[in-house]
Amino acid sequence: MIRFAKPCISIADAVEYFREHMRMGDYLAQEGRSEMTWAGQGAALLHLTGPCRIDDFERLCSGRHPATGEKLLVLDRGNKRRVGFFGQISPPKDVSIACLVGGDSRLAVWWTEAVRETLQEIEAVSRPGENVVFDWRLSRRHGELTSLIEGYQGILQSDGYGAYEAYAKEHPGVTWVACWAHARRKFFEAEGEWPKAVGLVLRIIGWLYECEACWEENQLNAAQRRRHRSVCIG
Repeated sequence: MIRFAKPCISIADAVEYFREHMRMGDYLAQEGRSEMTWAGQGAALLHLTGPCRIDDFERLCSGRHPATGEKLLVLDRGNKRRVGFFGQISPPKDVSIACLVGGDSRLAVWWTEAVRETLQEIEAVSRPGENVVFDWRLSRRHGELTSLIEGYQGILQSDGYGAYEAYAKEHPGVTWVACWAHARRKFFEAEGEWPKAVGLVLRIIGWLYECEACWEENQLNAAQRRRHRSVCIG
């Protein structure tokens, strides 16, 4: 079973939850030995391995590197910041009984591997270090965008929704760029009225897609792709 609770926005609550389950005799501890360890791509990126101690966990919740104390947050929203999500991956009770009561140690090995693979699947949509964030909102009002990227400076790529362009105009540090997929759709819809002109544009866009696919296949980095794009456009 996989279950994730609501986001935790309190550092104190997160630390207390950790402290509670670190106490002797807790079901997450065995023979006085804590079973809490660092895992996942985020831990690997920060070079965190082995046991996760409570002071390390508290530093991480505060936005600092657990080992070095280095500040990790680019933008700290204070009390509005999400400290994290508490998740649980647990086996069916009959599996636990077969392992702990029945003494089948193979189940513990299989379960550990299953948890590792599950974490990899979860992290497939959130890759630390590559700035991939999925934030779902109930509304498309402009205020939602502001609360999501307030303080950000750089390139903002989006569809044609007016809120993005308006935000970029109000924030000089933000450069708004459109999405090729949405731009292509407009030409595609006009193809019936202007077949020759639109056909040429669609072929050019298709050629750009082919270039990107080739660069992806050859694993070009961002700087290399930028150079190729400037040559192609020039």
